Amino acid sequence: MPKTMQPIINRISREQAFMLTAQVWAQRSTCMRRAVGAVVVINNRIVSHGYNGAPPGDPHCDGVTCVPEGQIGCARAVHAEANAVNYVPDALIGDNKTMFTTESPCIACAALMMHTKFTALYYLNEYRVVTGVKHMIGQGIPVYRMTPAGMIVKKTVVSGELHETLC
Repeated sequence: MPKTMQPIINRISREQAFMLTAQVWAQRSTCMRRAVGAVVVINNRIVSHGYNGAPPGDPHCDGVTCVPEGQIGCARAVHAEANAVNYVPDALIGDNKTMFTTESPCIACAALMMHTKFTALYYLNEYRVVTGVKHMIGQGIPVYRMTPAGMIVKKTVVSGELHETLC
């Protein structure tokens, strides 16, 4: 091919690749209520991954015993984000990290990410409770929602409400 002609390469962005990887890990979930996957990225390299489900060694979710009577939601699942953070190699725990997760995080996972030096969050689906997202934004951590088509939308909080701006 002559030097003046360049091949056209259509490839996905790194953000899309990381999110697709999180979606693959979500398929390993053992939770009957919601399948969530997460990957931790440092310097454009995946260093850890996680998915939600019963704690290691416990029986998988059966859809009956997960939610104690009178409670809403699973009481024993380890969240995908927590699993991913817990398996970041010790030598890297102090490095700046980015989380890619298939669902927006709960407040506990948001706090865990903030205390372990995460500098950005990307998520695919917004959970009905958005306190984790608002908390991270309030602490100055950039939060982005990715669309199924791969568009990236920056999340902000204005007067207590979440707003979106296309990046």
